[in-house]
Amino acid sequence: MKNKEELCVSGFKFETEEAAQKARNELEGIEVVRSKVNMRSPETVLEVYNKLIDKRLCKTAVGYSYLHDLQKYLQNTNQIPKESIRDIPIEPIRSRVVRDFEHFEEEKRRSKDNVYRDKYKTSLIFNMVFAIAVVVILFLATTGDSVNIINYENKIIDRYEAWEQELTERESAVEEYEKAYGIEK
Repeated sequence: MKNKEELCVSGFKFETEEAAQKARNELEGIEVVRSKVNMRSPETVLEVYNKLIDKRLCKTAVGYSYLHDLQKYLQNTNQIPKESIRDIPIEPIRSRVVRDFEHFEEEKRRSKDNVYRDKYKTSLIFNMVFAIAVVVILFLATTGDSVNIINYENKIIDRYEAWEQELTERESAVEEYEKAYGIEK
């Protein structure tokens, strides 16, 4: 568990270290503005105030507190008309949560898409290898000398034809022998 002091920034207690770190970053930015801007000139303060609002640089309680201090200063001075001092827009916490959730869901969807894309590529490679293997096996089966399910009929016919031819040749040789020596059946 984080130390209580680590989650407190400028008198505000934050729930998470991330929120506290954002507040610290805003506080550092505020200190830079204070050191570089002449805060005694209401016109300069109004200009800084408007830029901070336009760029939405203040998003934590620390930043809103600083904007409120600038607003009070501008309202208390007589040099700036009250109607030129804008209200401080507060970004609703819900919209930030929804935006962060939508961002998280989008990242999760992209991650899931990448997983499916990788699975698709792997499947495609295996299917191509399998198809090539089937083509090679069929080629070997049709061109090989061994009898298999694809060429068994032709091989058996060829074998019987060879036997029949051999038998016919032997019968002819026996008939010639019988004729030559006068043997009758």
